[in-house]
Amino acid sequence: MKDSNDQLLTHLVHLQRELEKANIPLILGGGMSLYVRMQYLNVAKSSRYPFTIETRSTNDLDLFLSADLIVDAEKVLKLREIIGALGYVVDSNAKNFQFIKETEMYGSRRQVRVELLATPPANELEDKVEQMTGAIFGL
Repeated sequence: MKDSNDQLLTHLVHLQRELEKANIPLILGGGMSLYVRMQYLNVAKSSRYPFTIETRSTNDLDLFLSADLIVDAEKVLKLREIIGALGYVVDSNAKNFQFIKETEMYGSRRQVRVELLATPPANELEDKVEQMTGAIFGL
């Protein structure tokens, strides 16, 4: 049986290539980051967290947005364009910044989900964004 993360990895690579062309850094988190770390980087643990973490199956790509990105309206717009061009649409059932793409994996219909995450900006950048509960919007 094939690993379901392998198919998701293909979507990650497509997204990464487009983000790289636009000079938008990709900061991957969640289950897929563990999978890539263990399967392709052969890194089981870090010096900051010296425990081995088991990889797990996941159905989404958790992307962290840097403060520099979320305060740059042009880059935010480009990010939206890239996500849309790759076939992702806003998940109307999600609360914040989640996009889905219908695809087929191993003969059955599935959804690939991209979730955009960000921490509140540093004090010197606060005036460049509008913060809402659970979300940050670039102005």
